[in-house]
Amino acid sequence: MNTSIIIVAVLGIFILASNFYHFSGSDTDWTTHPQWLGVKPQTATGISILLLLAAIGFIRLVWWAFMQDGTTNISQGILSNFSGNLFNYLIFTFLVSSLLWSWILDFASDSENSMYHWFVCILLWICALSVLLIIVGLYQYDETPPSVMLGTLALGTVVCLNDIGWSARYIQKHL
Repeated sequence: MNTSIIIVAVLGIFILASNFYHFSGSDTDWTTHPQWLGVKPQTATGISILLLLAAIGFIRLVWWAFMQDGTTNISQGILSNFSGNLFNYLIFTFLVSSLLWSWILDFASDSENSMYHWFVCILLWICALSVLLIIVGLYQYDETPPSVMLGTLALGTVVCLNDIGWSARYIQKHL
């Protein structure tokens, strides 16, 4: 099995576990959890459905990239940079930033230090930028299957817009 897919799977499991840990540790219903920053429960439910669609898009992207012939053989556009490894670096950056976000958010919520609050937002912006660059690269690659492009656009829509919206609410509340 491809090492990249193992790394992606392990990081993905850690992200799911950390989110489960954070949401299960609250006395409130998950739709009114403090990490939603006061959005209406119906909005939280709608965003959660979109997050599920984004996760499906991410799985489709990773499956296509790593399970075809064991390599990401993207030979055109920005994803062909760094000896063809930019895609791998962007996926890794996205996953590590996502994982760090949930843990740094815990530190930030207990701290008055604005550095933690900015770091929480910066991690989300790194996630969004990573996904945006993947989308650009997939548009530049002539062999991108339509299902991969649509799944990645779903991922990008949710990650970029939700991360920016959440950051705006977080900045308004904490900074």
